[in-house]
Amino acid sequence: MGRTPNTIELESLTVRYPPGVGAFLRAEMARLMKAKGRQYSMNDVVREMIDAFRTLFALPPPVVEVLEQERQKLKMDVHEYVSHLLFQRYEQLKHGKK
Repeated sequence: MGRTPNTIELESLTVRYPPGVGAFLRAEMARLMKAKGRQYSMNDVVREMIDAFRTLFALPPPVVEVLEQERQKLKMDVHEYVSHLLFQRYEQLKHGKK
């Protein structure tokens, strides 16, 4: 089955990564193909991951706006902020809050 041509202009980037990252990407590619029932390339997987991170995981715009305001108030970049939120959630779970 042929792939649908991409209708948007794409930039190119070559990235070298350690074998563990490659294994992670291949596992994610297999998961996506099973979950969504279509073919995925490594490039597709990387694009999806970048887009998820860039858009705060496709949350609704009003939610993103509130989170962005807090992130800026805390003077964190997106990576720091997501780590901060995950650690807060860990603390809640550790102390029995669901």
